[in-house]
Amino acid sequence: MSRLPDKPQPPPARRGSWATVASAMSGMLIVTLVLAILPGTIGIAIAIGMWMLLGLLAFHYIVWGRWLSKIIRSDDSPEDSLRS
Repeated sequence: MSRLPDKPQPPPARRGSWATVASAMSGMLIVTLVLAILPGTIGIAIAIGMWMLLGLLAFHYIVWGRWLSKIIRSDDSPEDSLRS
């Protein structure tokens, strides 16, 4: 009985680049400028809130997504993986 050839592996997923970050920041800047046109200070208040939310999300991503995942990976020892 002949063995079927292995399926070719798909290429690894491409990670985001700085172009993605730059385009998102440009979009946020455009939205901020449009909101600044609104009469009174409501547009500026909305824009400041939007930037604060973005800062909170960025902080959460950096701390929980990057920094702590590196710490957790470095804490895993081979002995722990053998016990489970």
